[in-house]
Amino acid sequence: MKRQLIQHPGARTRALYSWETEEIFLDRRNVRFDQRAADRFARDFWEWRGRDGCAVPKIAITMHGDISFCIGRSDITLHIQETGPVILLHELVHARGFGTSKRMHPVSFVKYYIDCLSLFVGYNRSDLTASAMMRGLV
Repeated sequence: MKRQLIQHPGARTRALYSWETEEIFLDRRNVRFDQRAADRFARDFWEWRGRDGCAVPKIAITMHGDISFCIGRSDITLHIQETGPVILLHELVHARGFGTSKRMHPVSFVKYYIDCLSLFVGYNRSDLTASAMMRGLV
């Protein structure tokens, strides 16, 4: 049975973060990157899926604060505990232009993110889509 799509932006974000934590983060493929590996991953992603005419976002890894985030479409800050491909892809999808308004994680963001997790990290697209659907994300 399909769960009803979550509409409220705050509720969608909380549901997405919960989904990431329970379904993706603990997977063995989500290994930590050092700065060089993060830059290379972002460059590879951008060559294949980046915005035409836009430079690869600058990646900074920090110990300050407790979250990772994307500012606009050019700067991504990763907390040192969140340097794996999953978080980096999440922020690269924002930099690509998905979820950059008040609606941070709309259906288009989640679908594109799932597509990228499948293509760049090797997750099963059908499994992720099914679990996201059960949580009301797609």
